[in-house]
Amino acid sequence: MNKIAFTISGLVWCVFSSYPIKAGNENKNNLNDGKVVQKQAVKNTSVSNLIIDHTPITSLPFGSPLLVSYKFPKNWKNYLKDDKSDLLTNTHKTFEKCRAYYRHLVDAKVIVKAPIIKSTKYFHIGEDADLLKYEKKFKAEFKYKLPDMGHYQVYFEYERVPMDYIYKLMDTANSFDKLYYEYANLVLYDVQIQRATILNIYHSYSFKEPTSGELRLFYIDTNKSIQIYEGAEGELDSAMEKAYSVEIEDNGKIIIKKSKK
Repeated sequence: MNKIAFTISGLVWCVFSSYPIKAGNENKNNLNDGKVVQKQAVKNTSVSNLIIDHTPITSLPFGSPLLVSYKFPKNWKNYLKDDKSDLLTNTHKTFEKCRAYYRHLVDAKVIVKAPIIKSTKYFHIGEDADLLKYEKKFKAEFKYKLPDMGHYQVYFEYERVPMDYIYKLMDTANSFDKLYYEYANLVLYDVQIQRATILNIYHSYSFKEPTSGELRLFYIDTNKSIQIYEGAEGELDSAMEKAYSVEIEDNGKIIIKKSKK
């Protein structure tokens, strides 16, 4: 990924934009074609005041349509002028709309009942192995149940990493350590053997001495093909491009293809 100008003040903005003060429409959790459909949910105050909604999402796509329909250049300017005194460029306006979709998706105060998992397998997409230490420390929330893929039940889980843990990592991190602020996975659950296969499809991170805020976004189309996009957002410049496609075959085989540059 190309280096994007990113100052410490930009890092603070990036981190805290992932920690919204208040999320709107918090119990609207069925997002299809970029639209939100109200669902009935039963409040359970014993589980962190979250809304428990056992109704699965039964249709695709899942993800922001703008991610695949808008032709993002590999790099673009965030502002019409570098001193940020003018309006956002059209490309960055579209990018912000795209990001807002995922913010709403992960901030919605909903959970679904997790299946009984006896074993877990991590299936890495690109260079996301650093997430393992977070996966082992935190228990992500199962937020949505999606349509089955192959012989798997499919869930979407999300974790926002506590800021005190990030600060603790900063104390010992070197210049190349990834500091993750949030991540979301597809959980492919094999009912017969009660095993979960984990695919990371969404995350944001930076480094101890950041040049940009790095991110991964996703789009699952109506054919159940998973498109992975990766990019970086700086104060003045940003970047985004398709990085991988993931296919789940009927026999459960997972095929990951790296996109051509």
